[in-house]
Amino acid sequence: NAGRGSVFTWEGGHTLDAAIMDGSGRAAGAVAASTTTRHPVALARAVMEKSRHVLLAGAGADAFARDQGLEQVDNVWFGTEERRQQLDW
Repeated sequence: NAGRGSVFTWEGGHTLDAAIMDGSGRAAGAVAASTTTRHPVALARAVMEKSRHVLLAGAGADAFARDQGLEQVDNVWFGTEERRQQLDW
Protein backbone atom coordinates (compact mmCIF):
# COMPACT_ATOMS: atom_id res chain seq x y z
CA ASN A 1 0.00 0.00 0.00
CA ALA A 2 2.37 2.64 -1.19
CA GLY A 3 0.68 4.72 -3.88
CA ARG A 4 -2.13 5.05 -6.38
CA GLY A 5 -4.32 1.96 -6.33
CA SER A 6 -3.81 1.30 -2.64
CA VAL A 7 -6.63 -0.55 -0.95
CA PHE A 8 -9.33 1.46 0.77
CA THR A 9 -9.62 1.48 4.53
CA TRP A 10 -12.89 0.38 6.09
CA GLU A 11 -13.80 4.08 6.37
CA GLY A 12 -13.25 4.61 2.63
CA GLY A 13 -9.93 6.46 2.70
CA HIS A 14 -6.32 5.43 2.27
CA THR A 15 -3.45 5.03 4.70
CA LEU A 16 -0.12 4.27 3.10
CA ASP A 17 2.87 2.35 4.40
CA ALA A 18 6.36 1.92 2.96
CA ALA A 19 9.77 0.78 4.11
CA ILE A 20 13.27 0.80 2.67
CA MET A 21 16.55 -0.70 3.85
CA ASP A 22 20.21 -0.34 2.92
CA GLY A 23 21.91 -3.58 3.89
CA SER A 24 25.44 -2.28 3.30
CA GLY A 25 25.06 0.33 6.03
CA ARG A 26 22.29 -1.31 8.04
CA ALA A 27 20.14 1.80 7.58
CA ALA A 28 16.36 1.70 7.39
CA GLY A 29 13.45 4.08 7.02
CA ALA A 30 9.73 3.48 7.14
CA VAL A 31 6.39 5.29 7.19
CA ALA A 32 2.99 4.10 8.33
CA ALA A 33 -0.47 5.61 7.95
CA SER A 34 0.64 8.44 5.68
CA THR A 35 -2.40 10.01 4.01
CA THR A 36 -1.25 12.81 1.69
CA THR A 37 2.31 12.07 0.52
CA ARG A 38 2.14 11.03 -3.12
CA HIS A 39 5.21 8.77 -3.02
CA PRO A 40 5.44 6.98 0.35
CA VAL A 41 8.57 5.07 -0.72
CA ALA A 42 10.35 8.40 -1.31
CA LEU A 43 9.18 9.44 2.15
CA ALA A 44 10.59 6.25 3.67
CA ARG A 45 13.91 7.00 1.94
CA ALA A 46 13.88 10.54 3.35
CA VAL A 47 13.28 9.12 6.84
CA MET A 48 16.28 6.83 6.34
CA GLU A 49 18.60 9.44 4.85
CA LYS A 50 17.51 12.74 6.41
CA SER A 51 16.30 11.99 9.92
CA ARG A 52 17.45 10.28 13.07
CA HIS A 53 14.30 8.15 13.06
CA VAL A 54 13.54 4.74 11.58
CA LEU A 55 9.72 4.99 11.54
CA LEU A 56 7.35 7.93 11.26
CA ALA A 57 3.58 7.51 11.29
CA GLY A 58 0.39 9.41 10.57
CA ALA A 59 0.29 13.19 10.63
CA GLY A 60 3.94 13.33 11.73
CA ALA A 61 5.03 11.39 8.65
CA ASP A 62 3.13 13.74 6.34
CA ALA A 63 4.48 16.81 8.17
CA PHE A 64 8.03 15.51 7.72
CA ALA A 65 7.28 14.93 4.02
CA ARG A 66 6.13 18.52 3.61
CA ASP A 67 9.26 19.75 5.42
CA GLN A 68 11.33 17.73 2.94
CA GLY A 69 9.47 19.19 -0.04
CA LEU A 70 7.89 15.91 -1.08
CA GLU A 71 4.78 16.16 -3.26
CA GLN A 72 1.44 16.14 -1.45
CA VAL A 73 -1.93 15.12 -2.91
CA ASP A 74 -5.49 14.87 -1.68
CA ASN A 75 -6.18 11.43 -0.20
CA VAL A 76 -8.76 10.67 -2.93
CA TRP A 77 -5.91 10.63 -5.50
CA PHE A 78 -4.87 7.16 -4.27
CA GLY A 79 -8.21 5.56 -5.12
CA THR A 80 -9.02 3.66 -8.28
CA GLU A 81 -12.32 2.29 -9.51
CA GLU A 82 -11.06 -1.28 -9.24
CA ARG A 83 -10.15 -0.80 -5.58
CA ARG A 84 -13.48 0.93 -4.91
CA GLN A 85 -15.32 -2.09 -6.32
CA GLN A 86 -13.29 -4.38 -4.05
CA LEU A 87 -14.33 -2.31 -1.04
CA ASP A 88 -17.99 -2.30 -2.09
CA TRP A 89 -18.01 -6.03 -2.75
